[in-house]
Amino acid sequence: MLIIYDGSIDKSFKMAFDFVRKYKINNKNYGNGEVIKECMLHSYGNLLLMLDIDGPTKITNLEKA
Repeated sequence: MLIIYDGSIDKSFKMAFDFVRKYKINNKNYGNGEVIKECMLHSYGNLLLMLDIDGPTKITNLEKA
C-alpha cells in the first residue's frame, strides 16, 4: 500500500493509517496469489474486481462484461 499525504484535511490520511494498524500490514513479500486472495477475503459486495496496475485488464473493459 502506498499512501501519499498531500496535506488535505479530509481525514483520508487518518483513515489509511487506521486501516494499516487494523490489518497489521508488513513488508514481507507473500507473492501475487496470496495478495489477491487476502484482498478478496477482506472485500465485500455483490461483485468484486481486482485490477493490477500493470496487468492486461483495462478499466474500460468493464462495460463490455
